[in-house]
Amino acid sequence: MRPVKAIFFDLDNTLFDRRAAARALLTSWAQTHELGEPFVRELMACDDLGYCSREDFCRAWSERARAHGVTWGQGQAWALWQEELAPAAPPDRELVPFLKRLMRQFQVGIISNGGLSTQRRKLEHLHLLSLLPAAHILISQEQGVSKPDTLIFERACARLGRAPRECLHVGDAPVQDIQGAARAGLMTCWVRCERAWDEGLPLAPDLQINHYLELEGFSP
Repeated sequence: MRPVKAIFFDLDNTLFDRRAAARALLTSWAQTHELGEPFVRELMACDDLGYCSREDFCRAWSERARAHGVTWGQGQAWALWQEELAPAAPPDRELVPFLKRLMRQFQVGIISNGGLSTQRRKLEHLHLLSLLPAAHILISQEQGVSKPDTLIFERACARLGRAPRECLHVGDAPVQDIQGAARAGLMTCWVRCERAWDEGLPLAPDLQINHYLELEGFSP
C-alpha cells in the first residue's frame, strides 16, 4: 500500500454497531407489544444491516405488526427508528481511546450516508462530535451528495488538505464505500460483517477487517 496520511471511516456497521442497536430497539418494541424473538429475527433479516431501504423496512414492520394484531404505521416506525436507534446501541468504551491513538499518527474523518439529525445522534452517542473537528465529518444529507459518488470522497480529502492517494477509507458497503472510494483514488479497507467479498465487483479492497480495532497499530 501507499503511505497513508489520513483515514476516513464510515459510520454504520463500521464505528457504530448498527446491528446491536437495531436488535436492542426491535426487541424492546416487540416485548412492549408482547411479540417474541421470531418477530425480531424476521425484521432483522428484512433490515439486512441497513441495506434495505427505509421505506421497505418500515412498510415490512408495519405489515408484520398488523399481522400480529398490532396497529403500527410506517410513519410511527420511522419516527421511532430515527429517535431511538442511536441510544439503543451498547456503549463502546474502546472507540474514543482507539481514535485518539490513531490521531497521533493520522488525520481522521467520517464520511457517512444518511440524514443529518439521525447520523448526528449516532455521533453524539459515540462521543465523536467533541473528538473530531466539524469539518472532518461529512454526512450525505448535509453535503447534497452521497457515497458512492466520488465527489463526497474528494471533498473530504480536500477538507483535510490531502490528495486522495494519501487517504484510506474504511467502510462496510462494497459499492458505496469500497467502489466509491477506490474510484475517487483512495485506498480502501472493507469491514466484512461476516460476509465474503463479491468477486464480481471490479475494485477489490486493499484491506479487509472484521472490526475497527484490527487497525490498531496500522502502518502501511
